[in-house]
Amino acid sequence: MQKTGDLPFVEFSFIIPVYNTSAYLADCVKSALDQDYDRKRCEIILIDDGSTDDSVSLCDRLADQYPMIKVFHQHNQGTAAARNLGLQNASGEYIIFLDSDDRILPNACQSLHEIIEAHHIDIIVTNLCMIDGEHQEKLCHDQGLNNTIVSGRDYLYHELSHHSLHMAMVLQIYRRAFLNENQLRLLSGMRYEDEDFTPRALLATDAVYVSDLCFYQYLIHDASITHQSDYYPKVKDLYTILLQLDELYQKEAEPLRSYLRESLLEKYLYLYAKANAYEKQFDDIRNKAFVKGKAKSMRNRLKVLLFCLSDQLYCRINQKGR
Repeated sequence: MQKTGDLPFVEFSFIIPVYNTSAYLADCVKSALDQDYDRKRCEIILIDDGSTDDSVSLCDRLADQYPMIKVFHQHNQGTAAARNLGLQNASGEYIIFLDSDDRILPNACQSLHEIIEAHHIDIIVTNLCMIDGEHQEKLCHDQGLNNTIVSGRDYLYHELSHHSLHMAMVLQIYRRAFLNENQLRLLSGMRYEDEDFTPRALLATDAVYVSDLCFYQYLIHDASITHQSDYYPKVKDLYTILLQLDELYQKEAEPLRSYLRESLLEKYLYLYAKANAYEKQFDDIRNKAFVKGKAKSMRNRLKVLLFCLSDQLYCRINQKGR
């Protein structure tokens, strides 16, 4: 089912993948509807990714109630494929990615509109607030570039050198034409698609606005996708992405190249230890050659040394340190 209406110029497209989140979906959509901004200049695209709960009927009811909502149903293909379908059918000038169990604050669109009116930019970087019951914590980029326009490479270098780079797609607002011109789409069927998409997008632009906005609310709960504990497919997908990014990053100039490649090392070693990937089922992602030559800091060099001596000992030590 697809529900569309006669819409004027659309500035923002909310792309919301939906999979078995009926308990949270209404609040998520309400947060997009309740913006301090002209509702007619926004659209909400719900992509039901083969849900088996009440999300299916809820999506349809919301689309029947609000002409700005479009709904697409597909067989379960994963978040990346759902987001790609949303991009394919979006008409907004800028794309806002929103997960169906999260929310945004009412000032989001108006704040973004003011930035867009003042600057021609491809990407707006924001911050988010993680909410776990009564506890709240901000996830922020380094504040040194706030309210400036930089190239994607300069942004990556600054954030990596300050250990503050976050890859979550929901932290970036994208100009749709920029994504189309650079054929930027997500790797369908892969977990950790953000880890691939975000750096590729940043490397493709000279116009990144680094904002101090913090309107995204990431809600932590038992059903969160990122908390599922089947590690093998996660490690396998991330490893595949890291290999592809390593080829891309080697084409970059120093000093950015070294920072980018060290970031790959850190991601690989972190998930390797978390998953206890020394076990036999992980044989196809065990690659000691991959970690060599990427460490810049003494801490990472020691990690690589230990890992190469014994990946099992490396995992056990890291497990005890948590």
